[in-house]
Amino acid sequence: MVKDYPNFISKSEIDNIKQKIYSLKEYWKHSSEYPNSQLQQFKGTPIEKSLFKRYRAEHMLGDALYRLEGKKENIDLGIQLLLLKKFSKTYTKLINKITEITSIESELDVELTIPGFHIYADYPQPFNKFNYHVDTSILDYYPTIDISKIYSFVLLIECNGITPYLDYKTGTKEYELGTLHIWNGNLNHRIGGFELRKGDSRITLQGHYYYDPNSKTNKLFF
Repeated sequence: MVKDYPNFISKSEIDNIKQKIYSLKEYWKHSSEYPNSQLQQFKGTPIEKSLFKRYRAEHMLGDALYRLEGKKENIDLGIQLLLLKKFSKTYTKLINKITEITSIESELDVELTIPGFHIYADYPQPFNKFNYHVDTSILDYYPTIDISKIYSFVLLIECNGITPYLDYKTGTKEYELGTLHIWNGNLNHRIGGFELRKGDSRITLQGHYYYDPNSKTNKLFF
């Protein structure tokens, strides 16, 4: 179900990425800032405060397509350029590895959003369960692509507390530092449930790629 590529990046590379992420803290975007956030739905009601506590630690560095719901105009181009500048070596490694794995030339989809970071840090958070889903948000932008050729990947950057894992109904896969984990985007899955205690944090580099028949390349996106 999930393919593992150990030793994709070294401990020193992980530490370097982590340092850069924390140095860019002013650019982290809280999940409540996106229009499809539950907090937006309950804005101004007594439920909003309670929900905020449940998701207080949840941030992104970069814009995930599922958060934008097909609205390309909501992509923060400044953040995209910042990510390219700060993490160019990591993107190059990703591109080269996916090219190696698939034997197909790969590149970033610069027309959309490039792989970014899920960040849970700074605050305790009660145990949360997440919904099962498939990773096909790219169809909001390119509805004719072959859904069997959409893949997702994750790279664990920081883990203080419960080890993050993927729950895909018939099994689970714990993330390992330095290992690139890849699965088919049609796999019904979710983030494994977890809580954050005081001092806990977790950061993952996340993204997807699809085969573009026009350019005959794999294109990476967030």
